[in-house]
Amino acid sequence: MDRVNVEGIVRGVAKVYHLRPEAIMGRSRINSQEYPLVEARWVAMMITWKAFGCHYSETARAFGRNHGTIMHAKKMLEEQLLYDKRLAVRWSQLKHLAYENDHDYQI
Repeated sequence: MDRVNVEGIVRGVAKVYHLRPEAIMGRSRINSQEYPLVEARWVAMMITWKAFGCHYSETARAFGRNHGTIMHAKKMLEEQLLYDKRLAVRWSQLKHLAYENDHDYQI
């Protein structure tokens, strides 16, 4: 997995969520609006997982987490997408990052 591409995905997600990339990659779950940080992290993890078609453990290493965190992010994102229209819009804005051929994740 190319670290540069992961960083590009994180930058793209951070831009849409109006967060710093360091916050998404960080350990904290707390900011002035806690949920958007966690949601942005879930989205970045899932886009990375889809983009590289890798195992949960590889994605986890890129984010400094364990595979269970990636599995939880996938489950939570799938559940939230069922009823959160705001998240569905953001997901549709960002999920294309996983499928771009050149892996240039600038938004």
